Amino acid sequence: MIDYRVLTTMDECRQLAALEMIVWDAPPREAIVAATVKVLVHTGGLALGAYDGTRMVGFSISALGLQDSTPYLWSHITGTHPEYQRQGIGISLKRVQRDWALAQGYHTIRWSFDPLRQQNAHFNFNMIGTYASLSTNLYHRNMYGEMTDTINAGIPTDRFEAVWVLDEAPNTYAAPIICDAPRLIEEDKNTLAPMLHTDSIQWDLPLYRVAIPSNLDALRPHGTDTIRAWRRAHRNIFAPAFEQGYAVTGFNRTESSYDYLLTRHTNRTDE
Repeated sequence: MIDYRVLTTMDECRQLAALEMIVWDAPPREAIVAATVKVLVHTGGLALGAYDGTRMVGFSISALGLQDSTPYLWSHITGTHPEYQRQGIGISLKRVQRDWALAQGYHTIRWSFDPLRQQNAHFNFNMIGTYASLSTNLYHRNMYGEMTDTINAGIPTDRFEAVWVLDEAPNTYAAPIICDAPRLIEEDKNTLAPMLHTDSIQWDLPLYRVAIPSNLDALRPHGTDTIRAWRRAHRNIFAPAFEQGYAVTGFNRTESSYDYLLTRHTNRTDE
């Protein structure tokens, strides 16, 4: 049975820092420092550990953030040991994080994630998003600069900024509505490259679909050109969409396609 604990001691923070390097196969210079974790906890943030007995097998780190003097929780990183992945530990950490945040008086949790990874999109919108409203209308170009870990090396670190409103109902969509929405980007099934359909876009519909790669890791053995093409395509779509008042509020996954759902959004998260 997995036990979830709030971390407070330096020994626990050192365990967390060591586990992060294992999860992301990251060099020490790109891993969080244990003392930094301790400071985040001391100043209003949260460090969580998932334990199998005495072994830490998952973790989550969050810092205090402020927007217009209103505090929120910034969820910096959440990870699970490779031997324990796909066992529900990640979503359990997010549930514990949400309960703790509400108990401390936070109403919003934010974090960044790579919009090209369908695993990220599914986890965020279709799992975390079932507990409370999740959306984004914030797209950060090359947010973390050049990184050298095995996941991010060689491509710009563009990120969505997710906004999880802890006391608002989840977003839901009927299947027929999704199927009728035009797709602004789709994946070429032969080359796996993005194809844009934006020549006549008027930004006058309630819902659009934006595809992502069906398997980002499958593109890596062929170099980074196709991945960079996807980055450029997303930049060309999401920047104008967000300026027009749209937000990504869902993710639709079928046997043949993986699409973000762009909807009109009245409550802008960058104001």
